[in-house]
Amino acid sequence: MKASNLELRLWKSFPFHDSTEPLPEGFVRFFHAKVLPLLTFTGYKQDAKRDLALRIVHALVMARNRIRTVSDPRDKTDPDARKRIQVWDMLRKAGLAIHCRGSESSGMVTRYCATEKLVELRKRWKLEELVPLDLQRNSQRTTPTKHALVYLHTGKIDLATGEPLAAGNRKVGIPLTGDFIETEDVLEAFNANLLNFSWSVKLKDVNGRTITTPVNPCLKQIHSGRRYRAVRFYSWSWLSGQLLNNEERKHILIGGEPVAELDYSGCQLRMLYQFKGLNPAGDIYRPHLIFKKLWPYASEAERTLLREFVKRATLICLNVKSRSAAHSSIGKIIHDHPERTQLKNFLRAERPQTRIKGITQRIIDAHGQEHWNLAGRPKFGIQDYLFIGEGLNLMKTESFIMHRMLKVFTKAKKPALMIHDAVVCRKSDVLFSKRVMEWAWRAHVNMAFFPVIKREF
Repeated sequence: MKASNLELRLWKSFPFHDSTEPLPEGFVRFFHAKVLPLLTFTGYKQDAKRDLALRIVHALVMARNRIRTVSDPRDKTDPDARKRIQVWDMLRKAGLAIHCRGSESSGMVTRYCATEKLVELRKRWKLEELVPLDLQRNSQRTTPTKHALVYLHTGKIDLATGEPLAAGNRKVGIPLTGDFIETEDVLEAFNANLLNFSWSVKLKDVNGRTITTPVNPCLKQIHSGRRYRAVRFYSWSWLSGQLLNNEERKHILIGGEPVAELDYSGCQLRMLYQFKGLNPAGDIYRPHLIFKKLWPYASEAERTLLREFVKRATLICLNVKSRSAAHSSIGKIIHDHPERTQLKNFLRAERPQTRIKGITQRIIDAHGQEHWNLAGRPKFGIQDYLFIGEGLNLMKTESFIMHRMLKVFTKAKKPALMIHDAVVCRKSDVLFSKRVMEWAWRAHVNMAFFPVIKREF
C-alpha cells in the first residue's frame, strides 16, 4: 500500500512518546535481524540512539497498522528532540521513513510514515509481536508500574488543593492494597480467555484500499487520583480496539466471525433516574425540549446532528463542576465540530437566550421536575446533579457493571471487546451478551427496571 504525500496529508497521526516500557521480544528480534543492519549510527551515545531507533520503528509499524502517521515536532532547542531528529533523519536516509509535509488540518506538526521498504520487511504481524500483553500485578509490587492489571495514579489535579499538578508529577503510581487482588484475578482470567481467539480488523485508507491488522481487546483497570475515582476499564496501545471508531469497529473479526455492537442507551442519565425509582420513556436526552423551534421541522439527518450535540452537552453538564466550565466545554464542542457552521446556524435559528448559556439552561429545564411527574409519583428532576461532577460517581457504577460482566463472559468462555458502556461481540453471541448486560445493570442500578440496550450494528 504505497501512499503519496498528497494521501498522507489526509492521514491522522499518533504523537510519539519515548517510553521505558519493555517492547515485545518478537518485535525486538525483528528489529535486530531486519532493521538494524540497514542503519548507520555515528557520533556519541550510539547505544542510546539504537534504543531510540527501536522505539521509533515500533511506533512507525504500529501507526501504519492503523493507517496513520507518527507526529514528532522538530524542535532543535530541545536536547531530547535534537536526538530524536538525528534518528528520524537516519531512518529517512535508510528509506524506512518518509517525512509528511502539511496538514493534519494543519497543525504544522512534523509527521512521519513507514515506507513500503519498512512494511515489506514484515507484512503480517501477530498481536503479541507488537503489543506487550503480560500485565503485572501492582498489588504485589512496592513500586507501581503503568503496565499492570490495575493502576492507580495521581491524575492531573492535586486533590488536596484542586490545582493542576506540574507535568513531572502527573500520573505517578500509588501502591495498591490487597483488596484489588480480586480485580486482578478477574482481569487476568478475562484477558487470557480473549487471547484464545484471533482478533483483527479490516481498515480502508483514503483511497479505499484495505489492510487487515491485529486488534488488542485486553483490559486493565485505571483509577484516577484515589481509589475508584473515575475508575474505568481500558485497553492500551495504538492497536487498542477501544480506539477504533464506530465505523471501523463494524469490520472487526473475532475468530474470523463478524461482530455486533450493543450499547447502553443514555447510560449515565438513565442510571440517575432509575436510582430514584423512575424509568422515563422516550429519548432520555430530550432533544425536542432543547431545540423546541427546530425539532418539529428538522430532517432525519438534522435531528441526528442535534441529538448528538445535545447528548454531548448534557454529559458535559454531568461531569463538570461549574456552569462556566460547562459553557466553555460546550463552546469548544461547537468550535471543533466538523459541522460547526450548521450547528451555529441552528443556534441562531433557535435563538435560545444568550445561545450557549441558553442551551445549558434548557438542559436543566428539560430534566427538571415539571417534565417528570410520572404516574402519580413525587416530582423529581436530575437538575441538582448537574455541575457537581456527578459523572465521576456514575463512571464508578459503570465500572462495577462491567466488572460483573467480565466474570460472566470469562466463565462462559465468550470473547467480547468492552468499551465502557458498550460490548462488541460475535453476532452469534448477541442474545447472550444482551442478557448479561441486562442482568449486570439491574444488579447494580435497580432490579425493578431494565436498561435500554441499542444494537449499533
